[in-house]
Amino acid sequence: MKTLLFKPFERYSEQKLLITGVIATLIGALVTNLLNCKFIGVLKMTFIEGTSIGQSILDNIIILSCLILFLFLAGKYIYKKTRLIDIIVTALVAFIPLYLLPVFNINDTIKIATENILKYASSELANQIPLENLTPLVIFGFFTLAILVWFITLLYNGFKTASNAKGTKAMVVFGIALILADTTSRVLIHYFN
Repeated sequence: MKTLLFKPFERYSEQKLLITGVIATLIGALVTNLLNCKFIGVLKMTFIEGTSIGQSILDNIIILSCLILFLFLAGKYIYKKTRLIDIIVTALVAFIPLYLLPVFNINDTIKIATENILKYASSELANQIPLENLTPLVIFGFFTLAILVWFITLLYNGFKTASNAKGTKAMVVFGIALILADTTSRVLIHYFN
């Protein structure tokens, strides 16, 4: 089970992982759209109404393209024989856990709770925040942290396998690539919206 969740790249064929990743990306775009969510960066999701399925797919393409580009460049820097297909599979598969996050917004639960809490943003009202609004956000926050750890672990394990990465240098290069991918995807998504 640990291999399936954290190191699928070592167990399953490239073709199966690629197909799974593409299908998950399409389903993920549909789910984010239906549940009024929007990925606006590699590491950022927001709740918003009025997006289209086309916009959700475009956002995913931008995010995954940025992730693939920067991870591929990082992989080539570490190991000249890094293959693009391995990085594509890594990005597609690693992103799958993030598609679980929109499920928390069924019936706009998180969006409404957030809006209600923002009404208590002043220091005088902060101790009056209703528990029914705070509880779903706290649960969502812990779940989000767990999902981010899973995502980054999958991404790094795939990157490590694809680029034959070892040591601290590989971790630093990976971290820089992830930050650049996140920043670039946010700028591009803002530009195309």
